[in-house]
Amino acid sequence: MLLTSLSILIGAVLVPLDYVGLYSTHIVLVCLYLIVVKRWIVLSFIFISIISAVNSEFFVTKTLPIEEGQRILVNFDSREMYLTRDEPYQTRFFLRKDKVIIRLPSNAYLEQGVEFSLRYLGLEQAINTSRNNEVYWVKKVTLSDKSGGWKQRQLYQKRLSAEIELEPLIKPFLVQLNDESIRHSWLGVLDEKFAHASSWRFSKALLFGDASLWGEKDTWVIRTLGLAHLFVVSGLHTGFMFVLGMQICRVIWWLMPHRILLRGFTRWQLEAIAIPPLLLFYGYLTSWGEPVVRAMIMLSLYLGARILLIRVSALQVVTFTLWLVLLIEPRAILNAGLWLSFSMVYLLISFFTVKHKFGRIVFIQLMLSTASMVLILGWQEAISSVSILMNLVLIPFAAFIWFPWGWLSCLETLLLSTDHAYRVLDSLLSYVLSWMEWGAFNTPLLDFELNSPSIHRWLLLFLVVYWVFHSPLKRGWLAFIFIVIVLFFPASNYFQQADFVVENSYGSLLLSNREKLLLSNDWYIGSLGELNVTRSFPSYSEMNLFLSPSRVVELSSETLINSNVDWIVLEQVGPISLVTKLDALQVGWLEVLPNESLHIYFVGEQIRLKHSACIYSIFLLRSDTCKRVEKLESVVNYRQN
Repeated sequence: MLLTSLSILIGAVLVPLDYVGLYSTHIVLVCLYLIVVKRWIVLSFIFISIISAVNSEFFVTKTLPIEEGQRILVNFDSREMYLTRDEPYQTRFFLRKDKVIIRLPSNAYLEQGVEFSLRYLGLEQAINTSRNNEVYWVKKVTLSDKSGGWKQRQLYQKRLSAEIELEPLIKPFLVQLNDESIRHSWLGVLDEKFAHASSWRFSKALLFGDASLWGEKDTWVIRTLGLAHLFVVSGLHTGFMFVLGMQICRVIWWLMPHRILLRGFTRWQLEAIAIPPLLLFYGYLTSWGEPVVRAMIMLSLYLGARILLIRVSALQVVTFTLWLVLLIEPRAILNAGLWLSFSMVYLLISFFTVKHKFGRIVFIQLMLSTASMVLILGWQEAISSVSILMNLVLIPFAAFIWFPWGWLSCLETLLLSTDHAYRVLDSLLSYVLSWMEWGAFNTPLLDFELNSPSIHRWLLLFLVVYWVFHSPLKRGWLAFIFIVIVLFFPASNYFQQADFVVENSYGSLLLSNREKLLLSNDWYIGSLGELNVTRSFPSYSEMNLFLSPSRVVELSSETLINSNVDWIVLEQVGPISLVTKLDALQVGWLEVLPNESLHIYFVGEQIRLKHSACIYSIFLLRSDTCKRVEKLESVVNYRQN
């Protein structure tokens, strides 16, 4: 039941627009089958999932009526941006507000971008409201796109219509966004009181998920030791708060009058009443981080099932939580954090049921650390060899000493304006932090293979699952040994490296081989022949593949004909005028967007091409880019023969 509903929510986001008809037909057939077999409960869950999917992907603004150079109105007090329309704006069905990211490079508070609501006004309304707003002109617009570049995909995932860079029409002035929330005021008081404590920057990250006080050294130490999950708001911290709430409820239960207990009031009921508000308040203090919300839903379901005497397994609770999360926001499926969180929880539940001779906690931590290294492969260059030991020591220390003591210290400061408790904690943490730094700087580092192929990752995932389900046996530990070997043994020793790579690095197209950089489109000074890629391997191909200049306006029809261009690599989504020109001249084109790459392999007398955006493409779900790569590969090898 839940798996079918999950597949509908996942498919609504992952299925390309070209195959929506096929996807809809599949859903209709499933619903007809459920009607025939009279499984009404399953059908109701699917119907709810369909409503959420339609609301998520179909009743949204596809395009924004905004262009570069356009003037707009911005209200920094209400965090709203206004667009004018000649005709009254018709409100869409289902309430989903358009939101954008506004960047103002001339202002320190808005340089990194702040989320604003987008409102549409008629001309008359715009004239009436212009007195209270500032006028800016649009310098750059980046629209959200599910299949676009990295930034466009991030905007789509976060349900933001666009990122807009603004410039003031008059002399820039200081814009400061005031945050008058309780959380902001409390953090200001705590920062002032604990300014003398060198450990506060880590305690603030542990308690509130705020690492703004960290320097580059602190970030490197935590990541190298594999402790990043401990200092960002996650389900682990929500678990800490849950355990703290359970202990508080136990104390309250002991102090409650006997006449209340004799009326049938149980401790389960007390926990179901007291803990959810505590978790909600913690979620507010941590700015409603997604991992915290997921853990809150999961723990609240557990408390509700227990008080209603409903017997459910942990796997059922987790799966139902996943369905609820995707029901609220189907695009969360594109969030790597969601995959990481639920994968670790599923592995933890499976591993926790296994009995070990030498202590379950040690083996669980060993499994979690190993599985996390597999799941984050490619995101980090190296990890300390004492990472597992650090986690074994610091997670219990944080759960039973640092976390509760830190919260008591914060309450003391907020209520009594004293910091005696934290002074004692700071003296203890000074030794802990010194030990952490020593471990990061003085123990050997294990280097990851960053550019590992997809088969490498699938092998590791298979080995992790095999190890979890066979861990009591010797063959389970054999799988663990293979995981360590595959993780830290360079993949280049048993997988072929690309002979040439075309990559888009920070908006520049670069061609490199295994040894050095060969070509960059930034070197263009007027002659397109300087950007010929196939000139680096003339014996393998007779066709001409070029990198596009940074400014596509340089690609005139005359230049393309005189340079004998067969195919060209674009660094961004080509304008319609350029695409029309290339198609008319029968010039093939291929996009390598920011943070993407095209790998060129020589296999015997053949050339093989792999695009980084096509690693996980399967069957009919291949994008246009993947199809163009296949076409280019066939053309290259055909001309060679």
